[in-house]
Amino acid sequence: MPATTPATTSAPSSAYGADADVVLYRPGGCNRCGRTGYRGRVALYELMPVLGSLRSLVHSSTDEIFEAAVGSGMQTLRQDGLRLCLEGISSLEEIHRVTGDRLM
Repeated sequence: MPATTPATTSAPSSAYGADADVVLYRPGGCNRCGRTGYRGRVALYELMPVLGSLRSLVHSSTDEIFEAAVGSGMQTLRQDGLRLCLEGISSLEEIHRVTGDRLM
């Protein structure tokens, strides 16, 4: 879990579906975490139940399967990471490092 400090900028809430300004956090740093701002591990989850129309896409490309899963309401790794950022558990930089450049 990171030792966090409020970021110098806040993001407009519309980017995250919230009704108020959002405060994002950057990792702090202390002797316990080796000045990284992170200690321990927190998982990002992306679960895709293979039901209904997704079952018929088993032999399709990963992009087709991913688009159908997101269309069916699957929460992506990036979306779960944003949740962790909003809760002050992680930072946008860390989520980007872990999830890469994929937009969803």
